Amino acid sequence: QEDFYNTFRAGLGANIQLDVFFHHNNEDLFETILSNIDKKYGMYVIAPIQSEKVAQRLMQFPPEKLLIIDRYIQLSKNYSYITQEFEGTTQEMLTQLLPKIQAFEKTILFFHDEADYPEGIREGFKHFISKHQVNAHIEPAYKVGSMTKGSMYIFISDNNLFQLLKDCITEGYTIGKDIGILSHNDILVKGIISGGITTISTDFKKMAELAADFVNHRKPIQHILPSKLFDRNSL
Repeated sequence: QEDFYNTFRAGLGANIQLDVFFHHNNEDLFETILSNIDKKYGMYVIAPIQSEKVAQRLMQFPPEKLLIIDRYIQLSKNYSYITQEFEGTTQEMLTQLLPKIQAFEKTILFFHDEADYPEGIREGFKHFISKHQVNAHIEPAYKVGSMTKGSMYIFISDNNLFQLLKDCITEGYTIGKDIGILSHNDILVKGIISGGITTISTDFKKMAELAADFVNHRKPIQHILPSKLFDRNSL
């Protein structure tokens, strides 16, 4: 997230060195990175992979030097975190949108089990459609040209989202009327394109501000950031 990095970098100030490493949700790569950086830095801010093996490895870092961000992972109670919550949030936001969702014949969530997607989104979606008897199902990814008029689509991947928007232009479909769209993680362009795309998103700038404060002041924190619904014209 560019918003997170820019805000975090600014919050640290010019006198703190910041090195960034990407694990791409690969546990072997993640372990290599952790081994290479262990005991070489004064503070660690880590977006983890959610697994028991990773949790055990992270608890080898001193709790006063480690902050978990973005996705929650169960560590000992003295570790700090600033994370999102997905399952309950998904149910809550979809329930707010229920009248609009029911205006479409069917709803499809694109969720690939092998991708770096929060499992809570899938589980929250399942609970929602079961409770409200919504005609819906899950597919791994959007296939070019596969959209059908009268359907609503929920995206985690922006690549899938932008491909569907391209197909809507080709077919002459009106977004919000012929096709419904809900996306995750709000960025500036989603408030502009196609009259505005409805999104569910947390405040990554706020997450970055709190993370920078943790590094600068070494004050423990355990905080789950709320998500917000940006209700626009795509539904």
